[in-house]
Amino acid sequence: DADRTLEEQDGQAARAAVYLFALTGSATYNTYFVNNYDAIESIGWGWWGAYDHADNGAAMFYTTVSGANATVVNTIRNSRLAGANDTSMYAWNANDHLYRAYMWDDSFHWGHNNARATTGNINMEMINYNLNSANHATYRKRALELLHWFHGVNALGKVMLSNMYDFGAENSVNEFYHSWFTSGTTWDNVNTGDGPAPGFLVGGPNASYSGGVSPPAGEPREKCYIDSNDINKSWEVSENGIYYQAAYTRLVAWFASNSN
Repeated sequence: DADRTLEEQDGQAARAAVYLFALTGSATYNTYFVNNYDAIESIGWGWWGAYDHADNGAAMFYTTVSGANATVVNTIRNSRLAGANDTSMYAWNANDHLYRAYMWDDSFHWGHNNARATTGNINMEMINYNLNSANHATYRKRALELLHWFHGVNALGKVMLSNMYDFGAENSVNEFYHSWFTSGTTWDNVNTGDGPAPGFLVGGPNASYSGGVSPPAGEPREKCYIDSNDINKSWEVSENGIYYQAAYTRLVAWFASNSN
């Protein structure tokens, strides 16, 4: 009883083939990807958004692997260029958002911060893969301002990472939903004990929060958040996930050296 649809499994198989080809150089894996790369939905749709990023990242990585099929490489790059026409994800305009870090309304769902960090990453990938060089400065600006949002330049004035006071934060996450740092333990809240370990990213504002507690319910989209792990369905706003963490860490990494 697989927890992925057949379509998702096909995409995962194509993704695996990319990395196995890069690791081994085996023509078997290259042939599999060449014959099945359209299982990665973004290629067929021509829309490279902030979702299915694991598959999308594998496809772009394939374009750099020695021995990759030139026709497939061109198809992937052209598809990615077409996808970047979605200005809700790839453009940047200071006036689009009070905090210069615009995200489209429908992105304020459970796990919003994952979509936000991934939006920064897909913009930086346009630079990394040298796509549409005339817009590189815009892509970098979009990604950098999204990173600033995580670090407190947002409607809540809150660093969206846990227990960052020793690292210069004035207002960071004091508690979040996770069994490691559960309610009532010394690791529950920074203000009542040791608090959670530093640097965990929460799911973030969720305009679809269904727990009925206000806040987060009944607030503007960007403020549909509460610094709590024990309200009804608190996991819908304050849980941590390894996929959130990975997306944020990757976004930070783009700016970890002077090269970017």
